Amino acid sequence: MTGAASLIIGLPLLPISALAPILVANKKQGEQAGWPEPASTVARVQSQAPTAVIFTRNYGQAEALEYYGLPSAYSGHMSYADWGPPPSETTGPVVVVGPYRPEWFRECREVAAHDNGLGIESEKQGVKISLRAGNSRPWYAMWGELPYYY
Repeated sequence: MTGAASLIIGLPLLPISALAPILVANKKQGEQAGWPEPASTVARVQSQAPTAVIFTRNYGQAEALEYYGLPSAYSGHMSYADWGPPPSETTGPVVVVGPYRPEWFRECREVAAHDNGLGIESEKQGVKISLRAGNSRPWYAMWGELPYYY
């Protein structure tokens, strides 16, 4: 019995509709709920600037976007930063998912906010998505400042 309870609490085995009581014990279960929605929202924003680099606040956002077929998403969060910055020649628009220091990018325009449509709180729920004219310096010059760990 204990093993079964551990599996249900620890692994994403239940349908989203049954998550409410599990989220009390393990909030991370909610992080996989509603993954298609942020990808759809970011794709809609990127359609305004098809050559834009996608840069996310955390690796979970980047994973969700890549899983649902968006081009490579970059993130300074934890080990995602180890994969390096976007190519140096990408100096144009940036779709930024989540908050970042304003001095890293130019001409910020918030264009959407993520809603998973499920009423489930997660790190992705309510995240602001902005379209920025570009980065303030080349990616390789900024990359040392972008990584963070928590």
